[in-house]
Amino acid sequence: MKKHLHPLIKIIRLTLLLMVLGSMSPAYSQFDSIQVSTGFLLSTASKNYQPFWNTMKRYGTVSDLQTDLSLYLRAKNQHVLAQTSDLEEGAMVSYTSFVFEYGVSAYSNTQFKNNFLEEAYGRFAYKNFTLTGGRFEEILGGVDRELSSGSLGISGNSIPIPKISLAITDFTDLPFANGLVGIKGSIAHGWLGSNRFMKSSMYHEKSLFLRFGAGSLKIYGGFQHFAEWGGSREGISGLDNSFKGWWNVASFKSSARKPLGSIETVSDGSGDQRSVLEIGGYFDNEFFSYQAYAQVPVESGDELRLKNKSLLLGVSIKPKNEELNLRNVVVEVLYTKEMNWFVKSRPRQSYYNNEFYRTGWEYEDRVIGTPLFLNRQRASKYFEEIQPINWDTTNAGIPENANIVNNRLFGFHVGASYDLGLLKGKVLLTYTVNYGNLDPNTPFAPNMTQVYTLNEFSYEVPAYNLNLKVGLGIDFGELSGNFGGLFGLEWKIPVGKNKPGFEAY
Repeated sequence: MKKHLHPLIKIIRLTLLLMVLGSMSPAYSQFDSIQVSTGFLLSTASKNYQPFWNTMKRYGTVSDLQTDLSLYLRAKNQHVLAQTSDLEEGAMVSYTSFVFEYGVSAYSNTQFKNNFLEEAYGRFAYKNFTLTGGRFEEILGGVDRELSSGSLGISGNSIPIPKISLAITDFTDLPFANGLVGIKGSIAHGWLGSNRFMKSSMYHEKSLFLRFGAGSLKIYGGFQHFAEWGGSREGISGLDNSFKGWWNVASFKSSARKPLGSIETVSDGSGDQRSVLEIGGYFDNEFFSYQAYAQVPVESGDELRLKNKSLLLGVSIKPKNEELNLRNVVVEVLYTKEMNWFVKSRPRQSYYNNEFYRTGWEYEDRVIGTPLFLNRQRASKYFEEIQPINWDTTNAGIPENANIVNNRLFGFHVGASYDLGLLKGKVLLTYTVNYGNLDPNTPFAPNMTQVYTLNEFSYEVPAYNLNLKVGLGIDFGELSGNFGGLFGLEWKIPVGKNKPGFEAY
C-alpha cells in the first residue's frame, strides 16, 4: 500500500477539527453521539511476513512486515437533521430520523512510513436509504463480516475504495407486498488511483437483492456487479472515460479485450468486469438462527452454464441461548479448481485477472475479494520466482492475466465467535488445496496444501475505557510454516456526557 494523503499529525488535527465543528451548532448538535478511540497494534512473526489471518480481512490496516507497530485514531459522529414520530399499535411511539453521519480512521504503520486514512466519509441516511461519499468499510452480500473466509465480491481485505454510493442497506419491504417481498441494493462510482497498470481508472459497482417470505423462513437472491474502466496508459488507445464508457460497463457490455496480436487498443466492450450471483435463506426456530448462502463468480457469460462448478457455499448458525457463550459458527467451502474447464483456452477467463486491465481485482496491493485467491504480493512470500509487479514499468514488461497467481483451489473454512462478558474472541481455521492459475508453469503444480489459523480475543477494562486485544496466527503446510502474535490496546476517549465538566445542549 502506498503512502496516502498526509502525515499522521495532520490527519489527527483534521479529525479533531471535525469533532469541534460538529459540536458548535446547538440547533443540530448531537455531541453525545461522538465516538472517539485511539490505540496501537503490535504485530510480530517468525518469518519475515505475517501469518495469513493476521493481515487478511482487516481493510489493509495491518502491514505484512515481520514486526511492525500500527497506530490509529478513529472518530465518528451523527447529527439528526429532522425527525418524525408515528403512533404504532399499543400506543407506542416510533421515531424516524433523517441524519448526517461522518467518520475518520487515521492509521500509521510500515514503521511509520505509511500514513493513510482507512475511512473518511460523510453520509446522509433515512431509514435504510443512504447517500455516502468517501472511504468507508463495506461488505456486500450475505456472508458474515467477521467469520467468513471472504466474499467473492468485496471481502474487507483491501483498504476501502473511495466512492460515492447510493444504497438501500438492508432489506426493505416493497409497498403493497404485505411484507412478503423485500429489496436492497446499491450503485456506486469510485476511483482506483494510480497504483495499478491502468492509471486513474474508475470503479463501477452495483448490487440488487430480493428477499421473499415472512416469519421464520426467508429466501433471498441477487447479484453484485463490479468493473474497472477508463483510465489512461501510455501506448494504449481506445480507453473511454466518458459517460458512454460508464454506460458500457453499467449495462453489462462485454469486458474489454485486446485483438489478437495487439496490446495497444481496447476492443469488444469496456472495462474489466466481474459479477457474483448469490442465493441464500434465513431460518429461525426456538433455539437457533440459521443462514445458508451460495455465491457463484461470473467473469464472462460462460459461468452461467450448468457445467460451471465454481462456487462458495456457506452456513451460519447462531444459538439463541446466551448461557452457551457461543455467538456464531460459520462453515464454508470454496471450490474453483475446474475454473471454466469447458471453455476453449483462448477466451477462458482467469478469475480476478484480466488481459488488458492487468492489475485485476486488486486495490493497493491487496485482493479485493476472497483473500484465499493469492496475488503476487502475497505469493512472493512463498516463492522466490514470483515477484510483485512494478506497475510503472513498460507495457511489455507486465504480463497479462498474471497478477492473481492462485485462483484455482479447494478451501474448507470454519469460524467461531464467543462472548464471555468482558472477554470476547474468535477462532478461524482454513484448509486449502492450491492449484495456481491457468498458467501451465505455475509453481503450485500439481497442488500444494496449506492451513491458516487464528485465535484472537479482546478483554474490556470498563473502569479505564480500555480494550486489550491479543491474537495468535499459525500457518503450516507446503507453502509456509509461520506463527505470529498480535497485541493491541485501545482507549475509548470519554466525550459528551461521559466527560467530566461537559454539559450537553
